[in-house]
Amino acid sequence: MQSKFSSPVKGLLPLFLIINIAVTALAIIAHSFYSQTEVKTAQPASSVNIVTLADRLDLPMVDALTMYGQGKVRQLLDLTSLLDDDFEYTLYRFNPTSGTQLVYSSSKPAIASIKTEKHLVEEGILHHLLLLNDQPIGELIIKQNRPTAPLSAQNSQVIAYIIAIASVAALFIFTLMFNMYINSRLRKSTDTLTQELQAITENANYNSSVDEQLDIGLGVVAKNINLLLQKVQTAMSENDAAQKELYKLQNGLEAEVQNRTIALEQATLKAERASETKTTFLATMSHEIRTPMNGVLGMLNIIKQTQLDLQQKHHIELAQSSAQSLLNIINDILDFSKIEAGKLDIENVQFNLPRLLGEVVESFALKVEQNNTKLILDATQITVSEIISDPNRLRQILNNLIGNAVKFTIDGEVVITARIDETTDGSFLQCSIIDTGIGIDPKKQASLFDSFTQADASTTRQFGGTGLGLAIVKQLCELMNGEVSVNSMQGEGSTFSFTVQIQPRLSKEQDLPSHLIKNKHILIIDECSLNANTANKQLTVWGCLLYTSPSPRDS
Repeated sequence: MQSKFSSPVKGLLPLFLIINIAVTALAIIAHSFYSQTEVKTAQPASSVNIVTLADRLDLPMVDALTMYGQGKVRQLLDLTSLLDDDFEYTLYRFNPTSGTQLVYSSSKPAIASIKTEKHLVEEGILHHLLLLNDQPIGELIIKQNRPTAPLSAQNSQVIAYIIAIASVAALFIFTLMFNMYINSRLRKSTDTLTQELQAITENANYNSSVDEQLDIGLGVVAKNINLLLQKVQTAMSENDAAQKELYKLQNGLEAEVQNRTIALEQATLKAERASETKTTFLATMSHEIRTPMNGVLGMLNIIKQTQLDLQQKHHIELAQSSAQSLLNIINDILDFSKIEAGKLDIENVQFNLPRLLGEVVESFALKVEQNNTKLILDATQITVSEIISDPNRLRQILNNLIGNAVKFTIDGEVVITARIDETTDGSFLQCSIIDTGIGIDPKKQASLFDSFTQADASTTRQFGGTGLGLAIVKQLCELMNGEVSVNSMQGEGSTFSFTVQIQPRLSKEQDLPSHLIKNKHILIIDECSLNANTANKQLTVWGCLLYTSPSPRDS
């Protein structure tokens, strides 16, 4: 059971007490400083002694009474009062005929003359006779104004402590009473609000409201709770409506999905049949067209061997070139249709990798000679000779990429580099075909490996092609667990790189006849420094002692 002093708001009573004690402590400290300052200020006394002052005024007063008259006396005493207001002056003049005469008095009322020299210390009054030739001619009465003695520091602190204790007691009693008052009103309001909220929660009746006539600011809380209950009720109503609508949509959606699924299955089946029909048609037509084309090429070769004049020979060469281009297109279409149909199988046979690279590069010798282009193979980083892979598909990839590089490079260089990389996923053949040809626009490189796509429409008109070569290269590399990429700048050349997974078998030391030329002195003469450097690297691998020269004259 809660005490009447306990508060629903934790820390309310201690907070009041702390605040009161802090205020009282500050008051005590302030009063202590004030008392000390007041005592220190009141301590200084007058710097002039009353007897000394009377002696100093004796001669001026005698002179003023005898020589200058009463006007000068008043001026002199007024000036003295202005200079030191701690003293009051009264001056009498003794006249034989008229008796005692009051000349000046700053005391109200004037102090009576006693015609004798006397110092009343307790009252702070000095009666001083003014003598001329040892005869009294007047009396100067000086009264010192003494300030009321302040309280001592000890008495001041005692009074301050008594006031502080009384203040703390009064504040403590006031705090208890105020706490009881606040607690009673706050507890009544919180109990009412708690009971109403508990009833709403237990009955789940969010359409009701709580009493807003509550004390200590809880009325605003109750009003906000009612607003919240209204929003909850509105949200629940909207949720019920949405649930009903969702149930209707769900039933309709299930029926729609079922209908769409049936339609999609039928469309997929039709597409698969159409794709299969297309693939079968392309494969059949490519095969049927390729057979007579081989006959055409064979007959053209036979005619070329006969006696022909220059014009006839030129016509035969044009026909032979066109037929070969058509055959390449037919081969690309056939391969592409097989890849799309998933019927292109990758073989795994053992073959000599350096020999295959050399044969492929050598097959382009005539074409690069016609284009005045240097074709260089750098296979110095090939660490094995015999590997297991698909030589036909590897040859097809190389033919496509090298063929493009040679076709688009005039009066330039085409360099093929090859190496074998060992990774955690296995061994990979990594080849790069680097040319100094026309290059490719960076904006068009992303779609370069799409089917029937070329970098520019003018490329087809000038150089020919179907746009299937790079698409086939990409799909062949992926089938052989590799990839292909391009890096090119328009007008500066291109670099096509690809990787395919292989299985190494024999190292070069086991296969290549390096022992025949090992430690032999060999002179390399070539005007092309690129050729000379490539030959230098290859012969160095075989253990030769090399010398290079750009021309026979220099050697």
